Amino acid sequence: MLISDSTKCIFRGIGEIMLASNGYTGLFFLVGLYYENSIMATVALSCTIISTLTAVIFKFNKDNIMEGLYGFNSSLIGCAMVFYLELNIYVVIGFIIGSIVSTLIMEFFLRNNLPAYTFPFIFTTWILLWILRIPGITEPKAPSDTIDYKVLIDYAMPAHSFGQVLFLGDCISGLLVLIGVYIWSPIAALYGIISTIISAGISNYFIDVNGSAVSIDRIHAGLYGFNAVLCGIAQSGKKPIDGIYVLLSLIISTTFYIMLIQNSFTSLTFPFVLSMWFCCILKFIISNYTINNNSTLEINDSTSLCGIKQTKIYKNFKFVLKKISKLRNRSKKQNNRKYKNSTNIDNLNNDLSDITLKNIITNNNNILLNII
Repeated sequence: MLISDSTKCIFRGIGEIMLASNGYTGLFFLVGLYYENSIMATVALSCTIISTLTAVIFKFNKDNIMEGLYGFNSSLIGCAMVFYLELNIYVVIGFIIGSIVSTLIMEFFLRNNLPAYTFPFIFTTWILLWILRIPGITEPKAPSDTIDYKVLIDYAMPAHSFGQVLFLGDCISGLLVLIGVYIWSPIAALYGIISTIISAGISNYFIDVNGSAVSIDRIHAGLYGFNAVLCGIAQSGKKPIDGIYVLLSLIISTTFYIMLIQNSFTSLTFPFVLSMWFCCILKFIISNYTINNNSTLEINDSTSLCGIKQTKIYKNFKFVLKKISKLRNRSKKQNNRKYKNSTNIDNLNNDLSDITLKNIITNNNNILLNII
């Protein structure tokens, strides 16, 4: 039973790369990795095990461990190290340390009930690449080597986009990843596919822009769709408003990704994380503020940031919003008071003018009568 639970925990950790706490989903991801690059698959699996053991040693929340919440960031770190660098002892040490560090960062977010998504992976990978790319430490690898340019037809684009989340360029590998997501949630898979199509349309708009690195081949290869896939999966749901948030997040992530690529920046999944944080704050504001009949704002204390519990950081964030709301309401009251005062003065001036005018008319009439 212990072996079975441990295996599920590892596979769920890999599945959580796309927010899927499902062992079968993680298994399909791993098969897709092995199909294209056995070294990448082995390193990703090793990193997932390292991060899970780290969480166990530090006695982190058992439920979080079993859900695989500590495994997916380190799994992506392993994929990134193999994708960008030639393996040597320094890279091995790097992804071991990176797996431990990403676990600690993830624990910080979990303890404060904040949405981390893949930020621990992004931050750790940026640091590792900055260090390991120092001349003489490692040899850089051309990322384009893993892209299957032989299968760049339109209908294969969603599969490529799903695969690119795990640094996979082969169409079959991407299809295995897509099937894994479908096993966990057909709705999430559908949202992911639709998101790749919309992101392709957005990217296509930038093809003729001067200085743009966007090309048809890169769009078909899924290089502009993997952030959109994650946005679609993360925001998927059965309510109409979910589709609106999906559209908003993938517009932000796709345009931001194109901007980063034009500046030769290693973006990873940061556009996805940034767009999700923006949508989380937007949802929080919309759910917490209600407009009264007198056009003033009130805060609803029953809601929280994306379903996040009220912790110290959350309460501080909410405290700031309350202060802003009070300042806005106070400013409105002061403006209303000034308006009322100015209105009263205007009315008084009008009354005085009327009285003066009547006196003048009366005096003139008296003068005329005297003359007559």
